[in-house]
Amino acid sequence: MPSRKTAAAQGRVLARLKVKLDDGRESTLFELPWKACTPLVGSFYRAARTLEKNGRKDRDGSPAHVTDSTVNRELTTLQSMFTYHRDVRGSISHNPLDGFHHTDERGRARQTMLTPEQVDSFLECAHPLFNDICRVAYRCAGMRRGEAQMLRKSEIDWAARVINLPAPRNKNRRPRPIPFPDDVERILRRHADVSRGPYVFVSPRDPKRIKPVTDSAMWYWLNQARKRSGMVGFDSEPIVVHTLRHSGVTALVEQGAKESFIMAAAGMTPKTFSRYVKFGRQQQDDLRKVMNRSVTPPTPITTELEGERRPANSSVTTPRLVSKPDTQG
Repeated sequence: MPSRKTAAAQGRVLARLKVKLDDGRESTLFELPWKACTPLVGSFYRAARTLEKNGRKDRDGSPAHVTDSTVNRELTTLQSMFTYHRDVRGSISHNPLDGFHHTDERGRARQTMLTPEQVDSFLECAHPLFNDICRVAYRCAGMRRGEAQMLRKSEIDWAARVINLPAPRNKNRRPRPIPFPDDVERILRRHADVSRGPYVFVSPRDPKRIKPVTDSAMWYWLNQARKRSGMVGFDSEPIVVHTLRHSGVTALVEQGAKESFIMAAAGMTPKTFSRYVKFGRQQQDDLRKVMNRSVTPPTPITTELEGERRPANSSVTTPRLVSKPDTQG
């Protein structure tokens, strides 16, 4: 379930965007009676929504359009609203959006995973406050950006050295405990002592030290770190704060932590966990060791050419293999 702020923003889009129905009428999803809202109408909405621009730019500099993953979240929000009225309020008999076309997002999943050395190199080029927030997110089983950025003092159990994230702050609406290591404890205590409000990390522009760090500041510091470090991800994928979640979970797997413990601290299901754990250096080394257990003998062609090889600058040309005609029969 999305947060209230996200659901409100998506609701404004659902109430604003007009879609052309199969009978030629134009309407918004909020103007339609619930019986007229079908999975086919969801497809009409997807076609109209993906033509809109999202205010960002693609890699080539052209204006970017709304992605299918964004439409998935918006339609899922509306589907959840219908589910509430069906299961809780009992005001409708069925959910009209059950079975709507949900685009597969696995092909657009983030592929970048940074090694611990790469994480250090990237964060060294960032603003100190951005460095500390990302360091907490990375080291604490890959916390999400908002979870670390909006961390409250009341959510930290200093005696048990655990961050108790309440259900409203977790994406799956379930509370989860997140243990933190010694280096993170020093970061949290330093910022908690400076803060005069409920949040651990406060905006450096607030003289009262009460307001939390804004999203715009995080994006500004992220762009600074990108430019200064010059680092890019897999297949030129831009590095974002959420990349540290993938990296943090993979690092714990490579260090031998129990997978069930990692999933509990990260708030992941086994399906999500398998998508976040990347094919990193340690996994590559392990696979290479298995490959090296069986040695393939050289082929006859390789043996024949072994004595025929010449340096690249040699004037003697290497003889080419010519197939011989079959003289038998």
